[in-house]
Amino acid sequence: MSPSLQSLPGSDNWEVESTTELIISPSRSETIDEYDFADQKLFDEYNRIMENKLEVEVEKDMEKLSGCRIVEIDYFLKNVMNLQIRHNKRCTGGRLSISGENRCGLRSTYVFKCNVCDKELSISNEDPKKSTSIINRAAVWATLSTGSTYTHSAEFFSILDIPTISANMFYQVQRELSEVWKDSLWYSMKEAGEEEKRAALERGDIDVAGVPCITVYLDGGWSKRSYGHTYNAASGVAVIIGKHSGRLLFLGVRNKYCSICARSENVGQDSPQHVCFKNWAGSSAAMEQDIIVEGFNNSLTMHEVKYSKFIADGDSSVYAKIKEKVTYGSEVVKVECMNHVLKNYSKSLYKIKK
Repeated sequence: MSPSLQSLPGSDNWEVESTTELIISPSRSETIDEYDFADQKLFDEYNRIMENKLEVEVEKDMEKLSGCRIVEIDYFLKNVMNLQIRHNKRCTGGRLSISGENRCGLRSTYVFKCNVCDKELSISNEDPKKSTSIINRAAVWATLSTGSTYTHSAEFFSILDIPTISANMFYQVQRELSEVWKDSLWYSMKEAGEEEKRAALERGDIDVAGVPCITVYLDGGWSKRSYGHTYNAASGVAVIIGKHSGRLLFLGVRNKYCSICARSENVGQDSPQHVCFKNWAGSSAAMEQDIIVEGFNNSLTMHEVKYSKFIADGDSSVYAKIKEKVTYGSEVVKVECMNHVLKNYSKSLYKIKK
């Protein structure tokens, strides 16, 4: 039997040695007895062929992506499955392979290239018709809502092997979200005020001028516990909540500290232009009083109602400030919170025991 290209031993077994070279490796060892060579020269030629490596040109691997990604699953699967089908309608023999990735935070655009016509097609991991990346916004939102920071976010995505958002993009999205949250907060408070006003009119709770009067809950808090004697917190918050709806009617924050202003002051320089959250220079104990008074004075302009009754703890200083500084303070009545009455009563009993 004369050897031919079809009958060469091991022609089906290819071994990759490099990106540019392929070697034919026989799958079994052959002996002279296996082949019937009528001509010694043909036999010698065969041996020389088998001793040499067969070099062929191969297509280098396209760029490979590594790590993980976040995708809008419904959009991505539908479009990536149809990408090759749509291209084959124009280029029947072409095969698409990944050739690159363009990232903008967590939003990625994957570029595919045809091996025949060199046409490039792209697909994103979320719907590009959306003006704002939902994935980027959701990542920043989740980070902030869990009390975390950019550093925590970067570490989290690093462990997941997901290319993360840059610090500049993170803070830009954070600023955008702050405006969205503020608008949403005011809209929610407006709705709550309308609900409280409507309920007061239905009950007939109005003053002599026909202004609806409602009952509210008051409470405040600080960034640092006082334990009843140390009032030096740098930040404080207070809220007014409608009794009927149980929804927020007013929110105020007082801050005594700004890191940018403090750093500039320490080095003796003027503060650069920035969003400064420092809005209070008084004592920490007076933060709650100031916020509550502001809320009462704005009840008519914000909700067209009067806070005629309020339920709060046993702190008499807030009530005194309301009487003194609120335009309709003389009409306001305080209702003691039952929980705080019992708490203060217990404290008094412990003091007597000591």
